[in-house]
Formats: sequence, structure tokens, C-alpha cells
Amino acid sequence: LQKELEIVKECLRVHRNISEKEKEIKSLDLELIRLKRRLTTLNIEENKKIEIFNFLDTQYKGFMSKFKYNHLEGTYIDRDKYVPFHDYASVFEHESGGLLECMQIAFLCSILSGKQENMAPGHPGFLLLDTISKYLGTIESSESDGEIISDPIVYDEIYRVIIELSSSYQMILVDNTPPEKYKKYIRYIFLDEESGLINLNLNEI
Repeated sequence: LQKELEIVKECLRVHRNISEKEKEIKSLDLELIRLKRRLTTLNIEENKKIEIFNFLDTQYKGFMSKFKYNHLEGTYIDRDKYVPFHDYASVFEHESGGLLECMQIAFLCSILSGKQENMAPGHPGFLLLDTISKYLGTIESSESDGEIISDPIVYDEIYRVIIELSSSYQMILVDNTPPEKYKKYIRYIFLDEESGLINLNLNEI
């Protein structure tokens, strides 16, 4: 009788182990289903990310070309750092103020352009740029070198790009020396005088 009791106890122990393993298997099956769904989502996200970066690269190169930087080897938006590169150097590594400005504007305009292509659905479609003439010469010279990028020409191209984008997006540009031919786009003029934007007497700084 004792032997039979031991056999029954062993059978019960084995049965409990089987039940526990079945529960573990069910739990693992559910986890596997969840992970497969997650993997599918990640694959979709990765494919979308690749599509977005390819679009941004194309736009970025296009804008840089408009800004007369036609040597586009090493010109791209880094997939890991999310920063623009030109000539294999990032925007943080270049020293030329004019080039840095063009890279930044091209980068921002590329992102903005993605809104209509459903690449940036959360973007408000609004861009504010301040004093683009700071690092670019705005006076055209009678002497020119075909191998040197002319600041006034680049300056003019930046205005052209902004005006072109303004047909689809809200663009606000604050600048001190807008080209004469674009004066018709001026909406407000603020002066550092009594009629200016800031009233020093009211401590509006």
C-alpha cells in the first residue's frame, strides 16, 4: 500500500509539473505573438525611417545645390546623429559661417518639405528664420570668380527658396537688408526708435 501511495504522489507531482509547464508554454506563446507583432511594427518603422531619410537626403541635396554648393559628395543627413553633413563633415565641424547657414537652412527646409509628403505629419508647417544676412555678403561685386561661390547670389537663392515654400507653408523671415526686388513681400518694419518694436520707457526688453 505504501508503494502505491508513493506512486500516486509521484504521479500527482508529475501532473503538477506538466500543468506548470503548459502554463509556461502558453505564456511563452503569448509573448512570442507579442514579439512577432512588435517585430512587424519595428520593420515597418525601420522601412518608414529609411524612406524618410532618403526623402530628406534628396531634398537637402536639392536645396544645397540651389545654394550653389554643387559638389554633393558627402552631402547627406546622418541616420544616427540626425544632423546635416557636407563634404563628409557635420554642421558642427565646418567653420565657414556662410556654409553653416546654408546647411542649416537646407536642413530645416528639407524637414518642412516633408509635411506635404506625409513625412512629417506632426510638423506645424511653420518656419521662422532670423537675420540670414548675418554670415552672407549682400552686395554684388562687379568682379567675380567662377570658382568661388558668390554670397549675394546665395543670399538671393535663399530668398527664392523661402518664397517658393511660402506658397505651401507659413514662412516668417526677419532680416535687416532684404533685396530690393523682394521688398513687396515685406509685411512689417520694426525700428530701434520711438516707433520701433521695443519701447524702452515701458521696460519691454
